[in-house]
Amino acid sequence: MRLIGINACKPLLWGQAPSPECCYRIRITPEYCVCPVVTPSLAALVKDLNKAIRVIEKCGRPVPRHHKCGSITSP
Repeated sequence: MRLIGINACKPLLWGQAPSPECCYRIRITPEYCVCPVVTPSLAALVKDLNKAIRVIEKCGRPVPRHHKCGSITSP
């Protein structure tokens, strides 16, 4: 299940807008499934955390301030 979401959202790594499938996966995937896989090496791929948060929020999922998810803490 987690791999489906990763594959659906992979284009985000190349600066593309989230697809409807990616947004759907962002909305339905529980946080406890995603946060454990956010390792420092994966976090390094997220060059602009604010942009990542905007994408998540654009897909309809709020991100609380100072929220810790894996090795990333939101601003």
